[in-house]
Amino acid sequence: MNLGLILGLFTIITIVLILGTHKYSTKIFKTYIFNIIFGILFLSYFLIFRYVPDLIYYIDNIDNLEKGSLLYSFKTSKIFLMDMCPLSAFLLPLSMILDKSRSVAKVISPVALLGGLITIFGGVMLDDIDLEISNKNSTAWQYIFIGADVSNRIYFMMHYLLIVFSLINILNCKKYTRYSFYGTSAFYIIWMIYMQITINALGVTANATGLVEFDWFGGEYSGVTEILHLDFPFCVVFWYIWALVFNFLIAFAKNKLTRNNEWCWDKNCFWYSNYKAINKFLCPIDSKINNIMHSKFSWIYK
Repeated sequence: MNLGLILGLFTIITIVLILGTHKYSTKIFKTYIFNIIFGILFLSYFLIFRYVPDLIYYIDNIDNLEKGSLLYSFKTSKIFLMDMCPLSAFLLPLSMILDKSRSVAKVISPVALLGGLITIFGGVMLDDIDLEISNKNSTAWQYIFIGADVSNRIYFMMHYLLIVFSLINILNCKKYTRYSFYGTSAFYIIWMIYMQITINALGVTANATGLVEFDWFGGEYSGVTEILHLDFPFCVVFWYIWALVFNFLIAFAKNKLTRNNEWCWDKNCFWYSNYKAINKFLCPIDSKINNIMHSKFSWIYK
């Protein structure tokens, strides 16, 4: 059986569990100590198994890398965090450690979630990885926890952790307001300015989150170009508009899913339970409608 498919299904189960158990786990996930502990673990994992090995390679081989070449661009991109997912894997746990209010994590999390979802379901699930593990070569375990090769270190696990911790932070942060969108817009603007300066100063031609032409025609976004049939740079404009729309949808869903609804359950009914979550399933449709009418249009009944 294909390992990529198994990991994709495992990711789906994880997402369902996080969403389904939110009401019961929020007391733990909302604590600052949770963010500190898992922020340190996530950041350490990223630094030890991805960033530091790439940095060592870059320092040792910088003189042998031809500026403007694909190899040079890929290695330089990794060091200067020019790909959005590694950047998120650095900033998200760092914000979890330093920012008790989760204001920064609230801005970064939708971006991290989008990158994680696209990579897991558009990349990992399509990888043809054999599940069988021989005694001499632990291919499957290496793919999951370390990466298949040096060019894709912690490929699956980094994006999986981005999905997990971005979801947890989205569900447990304060509700999104217009100021949240100001912060998101500011984050994109500052990041794109940094990217343009770095691309021009270092001569990077690939692996720059779609801000260079190669990414769309031969690089990681080439599949998107084939579907949309857009030329560069119009594909970039479309991509970042979609990212902002995704941010809005996530904020809307978070505010709706985590709001405090007051339901007037009838304790005399045979289906009544002491747990509101169970009542939402057991309560007959007509009773649900009645409760909604009383909560939304209470002025009618006064």
